[in-house]
Amino acid sequence: GQTDAGIKYTFGAYYYEDRSDDEWDLRHMVDAFVSHDFSPRLNVYANDSFLYTSEPDLWEGGTPYRSEWSYWRNNVQLNTTYYLTEMLGVVLGYANTYYDYEQEGIGSYSSLLDRWEHLGLLNLRWQVQPQTVAVVGYNFGYIDFISDDPIAPGVPADTRNSYNHYFYVGADHNFMPQLTGGARLGMLYAYFPNNDLDDDQWAPYGELSLRYRYGTYSYLDMGLQQKFTQ
Repeated sequence: GQTDAGIKYTFGAYYYEDRSDDEWDLRHMVDAFVSHDFSPRLNVYANDSFLYTSEPDLWEGGTPYRSEWSYWRNNVQLNTTYYLTEMLGVVLGYANTYYDYEQEGIGSYSSLLDRWEHLGLLNLRWQVQPQTVAVVGYNFGYIDFISDDPIAPGVPADTRNSYNHYFYVGADHNFMPQLTGGARLGMLYAYFPNNDLDDDQWAPYGELSLRYRYGTYSYLDMGLQQKFTQ
């Protein structure tokens, strides 16, 4: 009654009839999670998502053209929610994502995109109305490019390492039993410690989401996100 857990494996196979070789592209995805309520006020949630996919892949910004785009990615998330009072809650979280692309060499996908992504978050949640929760948050992210291959001659991959600070406010609202929504609006500051070009930057950050439940076990998610990406 206090613990939920699940695991899912998804396999995809794509056949291209006009290729002379390697007619099949394959995708493997494994997702697992566990959520436990230690008390009515304290919840801990953990999730792991592993993906391996062949090219050409549009899963996370790939190219529709034939290339060595194959890669694997693993994402781990840990969140703790604790309600200090019936009205005020705190969310602490950490996410870690690892990317490893198969194409190697100068200017390759490995040099551009092999990396660790670390993200810590702190949110304060205030129950301002029975159907509305206000959110104030700060996230800190560190992007660490790990390839030994340079982006270009004399330009190492870790030149693009960055520290990212997210500042935002928002709200979650229940419009009706079937329809809920959320919004996060703020700013992101990106600092590049290994880059001497002084191109640190501010960028807008925001998320909008809606969820409509049209059946007992069925729902439709819609959303929009604006952020600094790799």
